[in-house]
Amino acid sequence: MKPPAIVLLAAVIASTFTAVVPVSSDVPEVTSVLLELYEQQNDLMIELLFNEGCSFPPNRKIGRQLPNSNLIKLNVQRELFSLLATALLSCQGRQTNQTTLPVRSTTTTTTATTTPIPPPNACLSAINLTAYWRKDHSGSNIRPINGNANCDTRYMLASGKPWFRFAGAAGIRLLNRCVPSVSSNAGSCGTHIAMWSNDKMPQQVGVVSSIQFYGSWQRNCRYGAYTGHAMKCSDKPDDYIYRFNSSSYGCSTGFCGMD
Repeated sequence: MKPPAIVLLAAVIASTFTAVVPVSSDVPEVTSVLLELYEQQNDLMIELLFNEGCSFPPNRKIGRQLPNSNLIKLNVQRELFSLLATALLSCQGRQTNQTTLPVRSTTTTTTATTTPIPPPNACLSAINLTAYWRKDHSGSNIRPINGNANCDTRYMLASGKPWFRFAGAAGIRLLNRCVPSVSSNAGSCGTHIAMWSNDKMPQQVGVVSSIQFYGSWQRNCRYGAYTGHAMKCSDKPDDYIYRFNSSSYGCSTGFCGMD
């Protein structure tokens, strides 16, 4: 970084002081040389003081107006030199006190992060229903349990009404529409009474909502209604678990899945 002119001037003054030697009136050549040196240095100091906005003593030319004697002019220039040096030191001190260091601007980039909500414990321990026939919505009359129709409600009561979810070939969620029911020995979802629900599901993670499971039987889409629960496990669409919560059941009943 280039130093201020007022600081450079300090070096000029120092070099001038070291260059000045005692002058004798009987050595006119030396007097003439020193007079010229002082005039040059004073010219430089006045110019720099002016450029820096500093106040300074009367013009150096006062010495040049004195007649005939270079020695007298030299003494005047020396006095002016001393006054300029004092003005320089005073101005330099004020500027030092007023100097402020530049502040480097910094930009801090903050990345917003979202901490995912941990899944409720029930979501971690829920059983998975994965059989492909749970997505049979066409009345194919599949009998998957040793040639018999499935009966989820009996199993759920016997197992303590566990939470369950649909996964794999069974789909990703509970079916939300009615399917063909048993008529002329035809049934859907591997059972006789196909269970579904179009009730509103919870939208917040960990919230449990009461729902109704409806049974499709003999062309009646709401042949039976069983109480149950649904819980949302994450922000992913259709990430739900379910629980059969009725105290009674009928066979054969089974829960239908869908994608």
